[in-house]
Amino acid sequence: MTLALLAIAMLAVVISQTTVATALQKKETGDSTAGSAETPASGSPDVLARVDAEARRLLTEARDRLFQYSSVQARIAEQVSFPGRKFNAEGTYIAGPFPALRLEYEVQVGRTTGKLLQVCDGQILRTRREIGQAGGAADPAAEALDETARSTIQVTRRDIQQILRATQHRQQVPEAVLAAELGLGGLPALLAAIEKSMTFDAIRTEEFEERKYRVIQGKWSDEFAATLQQQLRTGVPGMKQFIPDRVRIYLDDENLFPGRILYLKESSDDGERRTYRPLLSLEFRDVVINAPVDPDTFRYQAPPGVDEVDETKEYLKLIEGADIATDEAASAN
Repeated sequence: MTLALLAIAMLAVVISQTTVATALQKKETGDSTAGSAETPASGSPDVLARVDAEARRLLTEARDRLFQYSSVQARIAEQVSFPGRKFNAEGTYIAGPFPALRLEYEVQVGRTTGKLLQVCDGQILRTRREIGQAGGAADPAAEALDETARSTIQVTRRDIQQILRATQHRQQVPEAVLAAELGLGGLPALLAAIEKSMTFDAIRTEEFEERKYRVIQGKWSDEFAATLQQQLRTGVPGMKQFIPDRVRIYLDDENLFPGRILYLKESSDDGERRTYRPLLSLEFRDVVINAPVDPDTFRYQAPPGVDEVDETKEYLKLIEGADIATDEAASAN
């Protein structure tokens, strides 16, 4: 899965490893997207190209502003609705002086819990994914883990400074910089992953909870959709129902902070109008920008006996590949 699907992938793992007897009840919020209908994107290729370009400009500016803040603190609220199953997940997002970061949230289905933690101290970004039993032995604060609990925890690491150095002479290669941002974690990575994998066909202004937002909407790019279809054919049966068809990003009209991201699933299509239902809603609430943060927030100690998988080389290859592809395209022209 790409980072853009990180939240959905995490929840899908929880669902695939347990039989859900009772689902957590989703608090009704009057979401205007439930059962929303919209006309399929139309217009000349030139018009759609301009919309796509403007959406990418807004996303780039939104990412740039995130890098400029001395800190961002917010609560995370997720609402997930799969056929016959509804869940809530909560967590926190804290970004300090770039690239310091702490992102964590938890979802529970019956007695099974799924937890995600990302921590960056400015040098190393660690991501821990954990599947365990509520009240069981899989406790990150425990001094020792038994074999069963240990098998449920995966920890990866990336050398952020090494990734950033790889783009120092590539600042004029947007795809290479975008690939680097995929490795940074947090909101910049999420926005970079969405931009890299989608084609945008709509931009509008909308009010949500008394704030004005620039709403960008997109669908999977042809290239990414083909890759996704191949993965679905060879992956876990039934995964298709967890994959969204469209994404909407709500950028605050004042500061372009991505306060809300909706992943939508097509529910009907009569040939003229398509109806989409929310598959996952990710909201950042009580956002505080540029307030002091305790440096200890960005420190992390891996549980004893859990190995870390280094992903740095994978992102360096993405950057190099994007650089080479850009050079080849320039030579061809």
